[in-house]
Amino acid sequence: MNKLFFRVLNFIVMLVSVMIFANICMTNQLEQVNFKYLMLFILLFLAIHTFRFVRIYLIVLEEKIPLLNFLKLYVKTTFVSLLFPFKSGELYKMIAIGEEISNMTMGILSVFIDRIFDMYILIGIMVPYELIKFKDLSTLSTVLLVLMIAITLLFLSFPSFYRYTNKFFMLNSSSKKSIVVLELCEKMNYYYSTIKKLIHGRWGMLSTLSIFIWIAELLEINVVAIMLDKNVGIGYFIDYLNSAFSMQSNEILNTYIVLGAAFMIAIVLLVYALVNIGSRRVQRNA
Repeated sequence: MNKLFFRVLNFIVMLVSVMIFANICMTNQLEQVNFKYLMLFILLFLAIHTFRFVRIYLIVLEEKIPLLNFLKLYVKTTFVSLLFPFKSGELYKMIAIGEEISNMTMGILSVFIDRIFDMYILIGIMVPYELIKFKDLSTLSTVLLVLMIAITLLFLSFPSFYRYTNKFFMLNSSSKKSIVVLELCEKMNYYYSTIKKLIHGRWGMLSTLSIFIWIAELLEINVVAIMLDKNVGIGYFIDYLNSAFSMQSNEILNTYIVLGAAFMIAIVLLVYALVNIGSRRVQRNA
């Protein structure tokens, strides 16, 4: 990707994020925060994003990105993801990782895998709760469940599909169309092989981290609910999730975004300061 284009994109995305943050701060009704619950929120927030950082770093481990550089990338893209609706900030994260490792395909697939592990655990929470509580599934749960079933079936069935397609077209056809189909199959096999490589030997750890992430996230949403003088319960967590994937206004979601984004700004400034200090030391020692 052109360096100038990425810098312009980076500037625009960060500017829009700050504007969204300012707008949410102005409309949020949280007047005062209990210090004890604020500290609990911060601790859980740190735990969640420590787990998330470790998970995606494990996925791109072979790329050998310097730890501090990847931390800088993570906090910047997470700040954007917190604020952009429909989780569209993940697109920016794909581009940023792809730019960092000079491989856009790897950037897209690494974030895709990260989201897939999130969704599997999330479905395990949402679907049983909604079926027991409401005897029905929300639109979000239905979409995620169908999507995950389709992805799982595609992933498991692809090797046999690939072998059969190659054998069929190589033995029964030599037309230009068959060559196009074979080339398409090879591209699909490349993506499939890349995904297998990215999760090989670490899917158990990725799944475990995802479980910890959603447990901590559930606890944190309940902390926010207590701040807003509401009762605790998984229902608030489900409402928060449905609002996060839509344009619906939600008091808990807005408060979570305000507190989380404010804390993430502090982390971004700290990490960038550490990176600059480290760079200066390297220059002095050179």
